[in-house]
Amino acid sequence: MRPRGRSGNCFRRRATHIVMSSHDVYIRLTSAFADVVKAGGTQTAQNSPMVLSQLCDLTVGLTNRSPDDTARRWRQVLRDLPVDFRFLDAQLNPPQLGEPVANSLEQVLLWWCKQRDQLDSSHAQSHELCELLGFVGLFLLVCFGIQESEARRSVTADLPIFLQAPQAATHNCTATCGELVQNIFVQNAISRVYDPLLDPAPSPATDAYKDALEMWSRLDFSTCRFHRHGTTSVILRAQSDHKHDPELAVKLLLPPFQNIDVIAEATATYADHYSPRGSASEAIGSQEVPVVRALASTRSWITMQFLPGKTLAEFLQAHRSSTTSATEPAPRHGVSALLAKMKPNAADRTRTGVSGSVDFEELRKCGNALFHALIGFDKLAVEFQTRYHADLSPSNIMVTQIGDTYKMVFIDLGPNYLYTRSVSGTDGADSIFVAPEVKAAKSSLAKADFYSLGQLLILFGGLSPSQDGVVPDVFYADTPSIARFLEDILDRDPAKRLLNLPQTAGNPATSVYEALDEVFRIEMEIAVASQAEYGVLARRLPSRVREVLLPFQGELGRQRELMRVLRRQHRAPEQTRVLHRLYRWSWISGVVSSTTTVFVLWWLFRDANWDWGNPLVEGLNRLAQGKAVGAVQDGFPLIDRMRVSGYVVPDFSHNWLARAVGLSYALLGIKMYQSPFARISPLAAADKTPKLRFRAWAAELNMRLFAIINAALVLSVTFVDARFWPIASALGQTYALVLTVAVVKFSESALAVARTADISTVPDENSDVTGLKEFAAWIPSSLFYSLIVWIIGILIYIGKLQDVELYAATVAAVNLGLFYVIKCGLGGRDIRIALQRAVLAAERVSRQRACQKSGCASTAVHT
Repeated sequence: MRPRGRSGNCFRRRATHIVMSSHDVYIRLTSAFADVVKAGGTQTAQNSPMVLSQLCDLTVGLTNRSPDDTARRWRQVLRDLPVDFRFLDAQLNPPQLGEPVANSLEQVLLWWCKQRDQLDSSHAQSHELCELLGFVGLFLLVCFGIQESEARRSVTADLPIFLQAPQAATHNCTATCGELVQNIFVQNAISRVYDPLLDPAPSPATDAYKDALEMWSRLDFSTCRFHRHGTTSVILRAQSDHKHDPELAVKLLLPPFQNIDVIAEATATYADHYSPRGSASEAIGSQEVPVVRALASTRSWITMQFLPGKTLAEFLQAHRSSTTSATEPAPRHGVSALLAKMKPNAADRTRTGVSGSVDFEELRKCGNALFHALIGFDKLAVEFQTRYHADLSPSNIMVTQIGDTYKMVFIDLGPNYLYTRSVSGTDGADSIFVAPEVKAAKSSLAKADFYSLGQLLILFGGLSPSQDGVVPDVFYADTPSIARFLEDILDRDPAKRLLNLPQTAGNPATSVYEALDEVFRIEMEIAVASQAEYGVLARRLPSRVREVLLPFQGELGRQRELMRVLRRQHRAPEQTRVLHRLYRWSWISGVVSSTTTVFVLWWLFRDANWDWGNPLVEGLNRLAQGKAVGAVQDGFPLIDRMRVSGYVVPDFSHNWLARAVGLSYALLGIKMYQSPFARISPLAAADKTPKLRFRAWAAELNMRLFAIINAALVLSVTFVDARFWPIASALGQTYALVLTVAVVKFSESALAVARTADISTVPDENSDVTGLKEFAAWIPSSLFYSLIVWIIGILIYIGKLQDVELYAATVAAVNLGLFYVIKCGLGGRDIRIALQRAVLAAERVSRQRACQKSGCASTAVHT
């Protein structure tokens, strides 16, 4: 039984139809489908005989005596499709039809499915009608591919398309593409339209051409199943006619993109570039190397081994989702955080992750797996014509979990033509992982994968990579060693990458990735040590509370552990010296400030006549004066002799103001050093230019001496003259102003020098550097505050003002509330970010100029 209507004999009645051009067929085809779209929904059944009759005309118009010529004409019809779906949709929804119909392709697919069902239920099937439904089904598959391609090429960074993989963004692939590809008529159409025999044969025949012919002849198209969409392709799964062969992936380049020579040529040469012969080919076959083997390729398709599993994007999204508790807010980690964190402007991108934290465990495991894959790929690529991937992104890396470790394998090697502007569209979310030189279509891409590596490591840490390659702030705040490592591979200029990487020329067996892997593991060990919680109280308090309230916030224990790790790693002497100096100064600052605090409290207790026996003081007096215990007064030898005339201890009513202000300054001295400055040394990375060198020395000296000078002022009030506290307060504020100016000017100079040297890891404006704008705002406020305390302090000291208690309470409140809690507690982390950026920027400039002076280059990379 034949399908209803005139479809049963339409081919016989039109056997003498004039052969039409492919373009005419395309116009008639879209016109016929426009009728389907107009009918829509429930009216499709009424309209289908008429449409089928029109399509029968087209099939006769495409038919010649040669079946190959028919396939060749259908191929040209498919190539005539527009690259942008909106133009195709306009042809399916012409203005004369009235209001546009949503989901126009789905309407045509409904018609196709009805014809397929009618054909399946008939006992006698027309060969011509089977052929028609096959080619029309392929036409629909290509149209869905174009629709999805345009969606992927039009997505912005605010909506990462790779988060949705493998589901399509525009349609339900299971109900559309899956249905089409499983149809035997469509499978036959694919085998004919994409047959390499339709292409002109090279003379003489090349090995690649022979491989393509053999591979296509071995494919069992009845096993084809839809797998996923690509940016310019449709990817199928299939088996060969050899039962023991592994499953294959068949990447069909969408016909409209076959008209773009650069894309078609790269597709044709893919197997030659990324499927070497000999030992490397055997290595790929062993499944031990991290690259999917390409078996054959033409200008319209690539076949390769099919690799089951998830892409990195899918894996991270599933992993983050599985670790999110249903009763707790979802943590902002990994790929899932991109939707919430990715912003369009540079300032927001720079701030990404400031208030977050790095997922070091995931960074370690994923980072180790990625380095292992890159090392294997680099060794294998010796026999490749191209020794780089150029499109390392989450959608081009397959991940499998083996126990507690991950294994990564690279797929789809070579530049994505969306980024080289070979096809139209916006960059999309995946573009943040693509090196600038790839987007600029530069000829040398030898260092492109290093940029992608840095962006992927940021993603592994649970943070959002930025479009401009700026390292997230959280690394500078907590793990500057990782920030330094990332800066070295994320510079937008390939010539400025790997400046800090140890040269591997002395050991030819060590590849660049092996050297990077070693550095990464070392820096990760340091980063983990720097994040440990030290001190009983520090471990019991939330991190933010600890940073705000505790004077030391576990900094001394953290630096002690860092020193232990450095000694175990046998780091370079200059790096060990810097950290050892910082550790030593942290101890000096801590001891001086803590001792000052103890003395202030002790003198306060003496003023209040709180006597607990003081056996220590009595022992010191007995030793100093040579008298028996009990025969000496409760005083300090030597220290009490320093008091000026009229300064009496105990005298709570006159001295408590000095004690309160002194205690606030003593606590502030600890906090001011330990929170923003303890782990930073401007002098360690300062360039040799006189201006920056001078400012580095000024910042270094003021940072290191702050606690000592602050303690000297407090102790002068405590030991010598309590009446001196208003002047000491003014001197302390003035020195704080000098410190702020010195540090801010160094930071601004270092960043300016880095921008002049075109160091791209530095934000374009100082206002984009987290913490610098806020820290610079301390200068006018500190200047104004210093003037006030000088004026009021002098008036109080000479006895012209009487509201001494109110002024002392105000000074103490400002010290503890504004400076201790707000500026150093809440804002100390941001200040640390700004200073670390400046120090690392100066270090990169210094390294770059040293290389230029000596004529060296960053670590050589094979091209």
